[in-house]
Amino acid sequence: MSRSQRTIFVGGLSPSTRTSDLARHFDRFGKLSRCDIPTPGGRPKGYAFIEFEDDRDAEDAFEAMKYKRIDGRDVTVQWAKREPAPGWRFSSQGREGRDRPRSRSPRKRRHSRSRLVFLFIIIILLLYFLIDYLF
Repeated sequence: MSRSQRTIFVGGLSPSTRTSDLARHFDRFGKLSRCDIPTPGGRPKGYAFIEFEDDRDAEDAFEAMKYKRIDGRDVTVQWAKREPAPGWRFSSQGREGRDRPRSRSPRKRRHSRSRLVFLFIIIILLLYFLIDYLF
């Protein structure tokens, strides 16, 4: 995957959302390379870029955070269409003191929401045909 496919665009953020708080929402899926809420002209514009070191972590975060609320607002989560400006402020290497220790064990791959919905529909159809056949 290219670097931009590890970068997530998050829109609809509250002006009071801080970079460190946003990073906490996303770093539970894996190690972040960068997280920034651009503030051109000194004021936040309500969007952010989050970049993961691992593309699987980015996929997991993308799927899990699509329908979430952050600071009381429904956020929009999309893959970044282009690289953000090079002046990102926040880098996970400079961040000290995590709230919880990270496990060193390999992560189990989670299924995407669409795959779970597909499996659910298949199970319902099988049950429907089984009940119809028995009765």
